[in-house]
Amino acid sequence: MKTLNNYRISPIPEFGSFNYRLKKQTSCLGLYAHVTGRLEACEASFIFENRVMDGEIPREFIPACEQGFRDAIAKGPLAGYPITGVKAILEGGSYHEVDSREIAFRLAARKAFYQGFLAANPAILEPIMSVVVQTRDRYAKAIIQDFLFHRGSIKQVNKRSIAFTVIYAEVPLSEMLGYADRLRSLSERKSYFSMELINYQAVPESIQQQLIEKTTA
Repeated sequence: MKTLNNYRISPIPEFGSFNYRLKKQTSCLGLYAHVTGRLEACEASFIFENRVMDGEIPREFIPACEQGFRDAIAKGPLAGYPITGVKAILEGGSYHEVDSREIAFRLAARKAFYQGFLAANPAILEPIMSVVVQTRDRYAKAIIQDFLFHRGSIKQVNKRSIAFTVIYAEVPLSEMLGYADRLRSLSERKSYFSMELINYQAVPESIQQQLIEKTTA
């Protein structure tokens, strides 16, 4: 999993089916692998389930399929961010007596996962931080406006004493970069803040498109 400063890709809302056939031929060697199945959302980070009937895919290639799925969740199809909360169900496929090998099924499973995942319309998620600011009353309005400008939402504003206010907000982590300097400027160095991760939420569609375009540029 990437660090907190990065995004991740959401669990799929519904299932996405896949049917992927890898078939490559060079002057000396060929590669062949065919996998079918579906993806479902789950509570765990990742689950692999083998439902292949005997004879469709040799047993020695099943671990390679699982590894291919794990390769896919480590670097997802949306801007390369990792994927969480997906169950990969391998249901069938086919093989070639000469051209099938472990690497072929590993590559095929990775491509199949991308195929099924994109069919389920996933989204890029961003970390959302709970932010608490303690400030003098006269700076509260500017601090609140700054949060709203940076895609934040104000959850609560409490009077701590005659001259102090406590502001509770939820803000995307990407909007909190450099916030210490910003807060000092807004309040003449007379405010304090703390923050912690509370959840991940889907980024706005326009930002998701920007993230994808940066990766493909």
